[in-house]
Amino acid sequence: MIHQLTEGWERIRPLFYEHSRQPVLNGILAGNNKGRIFVDSPDRPACALVWAEQEIFYLMGEPKETFVFALPAWIREVIAPEAERIADPFFQVELMPEVKWRPIVERGLQEFIPKPYDRVTFTFDPKRYRKLPPVSVPADVRVERITREMLAEDSFAEVRDHIADFWISPEIFIENGFGYAVLVGDEVVCSCLTAFGNETDVEIGINTYSRTHRGKGYAQLAARSFLDECLHQNRTPHWKTEDFRLPSIKLAEKVGFTNRRLYKAYMFLYNELDNLVFTAYHRLRYFKDLAEAKRFLDRACAYGDLKNWHHFLLACGYSLAGETESSLKHMERALELGWDHVSDLRYDMDLIHLRKTERGRALLEEFEKGLG
Repeated sequence: MIHQLTEGWERIRPLFYEHSRQPVLNGILAGNNKGRIFVDSPDRPACALVWAEQEIFYLMGEPKETFVFALPAWIREVIAPEAERIADPFFQVELMPEVKWRPIVERGLQEFIPKPYDRVTFTFDPKRYRKLPPVSVPADVRVERITREMLAEDSFAEVRDHIADFWISPEIFIENGFGYAVLVGDEVVCSCLTAFGNETDVEIGINTYSRTHRGKGYAQLAARSFLDECLHQNRTPHWKTEDFRLPSIKLAEKVGFTNRRLYKAYMFLYNELDNLVFTAYHRLRYFKDLAEAKRFLDRACAYGDLKNWHHFLLACGYSLAGETESSLKHMERALELGWDHVSDLRYDMDLIHLRKTERGRALLEEFEKGLG
């Protein structure tokens, strides 16, 4: 049986004692960040599922039979509808400890086709950071600390939305977190802020809001100001990302994070059609398994017509698998259905093999030219 814990959240702290400085969990327990806690027993929890909204889930503690048995239905009937309501389509989960929860996820949640992937974590090295050369700020660029007044301005709407994803309120963010925005003229192009945190530890959230502003050093400017403030406040910054976010990994190492480590996590989408398409992409990306990808794609098509972003994702997967004709076919279909943006630099990297073909290169150049 599973219960939602509505008070006494500190009762789950012993379940992650080996990760006592974890800023996401501590931010939720401190009442700063949005999160929900589900346990096997409200009075003496032995295991828990913690939902850090718009971020990730954690399975922790000692798996109990009644909790494990109820978990699939709980995800399907309780979490999925609420996740859809708040536009949080992915179930991504970390395991504490992995050795105990991995078989639970792989067998007990098999109906959701949980897909393994690597997350990346680092250690911040203050001594190394202090030795970094200063970065120059171009004449038309400003780096400013985010204030309450800024968050009321229309130009800061994306920053405000980013904060609203994670924090209970903007006021609590201003009181317990901080962040910096990079402006080019009057346009907010990038921000680096506390996504989760408490008085000792902060999880970094960094965003460049338009692909036209990526690769220009704005993220580094924001990150350096953020890390300077971490040192001033004596708070430890944490940086986690996914293995495919290479720009994020490179930036972390550029600004003083070391000791890069990989650990396993799992993900799936709640929507059946979306999840099957994503599974096909996952099989192509990580295993180049064309037969398995086709099997999942056939199952997906039985649920209805694919959307433009489905075809775009498949174009990326087939490109990574070296199947440029299939990649080109799905890219053409994505454009026919109105795909008109690149939401993640990962996809540009995924299309590297497609770019090596004359037809693919011409199509993508036309595609990107139309993006402005």
